[in-house]
Amino acid sequence: AQGLAMPKVAVNVSANRLQDPALVHDIRASGVDPSRFCIEILESIYLDDTNDIVRWTCDQLSEMGTRIAIDDFGTGHASIQGLLSLSPDILKIDRSFISPILDEMTKATLAHAIVQIGQCLNIEVIAEGVETLDHARRAAELGCDILQGYAFGRPMDAEALLAHVGHRSAPAGLPSG
Repeated sequence: AQGLAMPKVAVNVSANRLQDPALVHDIRASGVDPSRFCIEILESIYLDDTNDIVRWTCDQLSEMGTRIAIDDFGTGHASIQGLLSLSPDILKIDRSFISPILDEMTKATLAHAIVQIGQCLNIEVIAEGVETLDHARRAAELGCDILQGYAFGRPMDAEALLAHVGHRSAPAGLPSG
């Protein structure tokens, strides 16, 4: 209504909803271009337990241009085979790996390993829970494609969002783009 282009809409989807073939219909009927949607699935729910309906739904979503993200990656029990089976577009590294990357070498190494898995499989990697510019610099050094967290913005009401979107740029000290 304000004339702003909404680049993407990320929607968390439960395991039950992903098994509902009506999800594909509902996205098509929403009036929003399906390529603007990103469906986020928790890794801990069932990544290795995908069935034919889930695979069909994910295939249909991909064909429509809807992106599929595995949220909180690293906290579940997914195998590489489960990851290959689902063929997600995005891995979102859980904040529990990102928050300590400045002080805990083990967590930084694990975060980098997740980035390498993503790169190997041509999957975009997002670092969740980037709270400071130091975290942002370190996550970028580890190879994360996108950084998400309070370092870039806090929850805001509609009025503040409208003001913010008109002035988007990378925080000082980080490359834009």
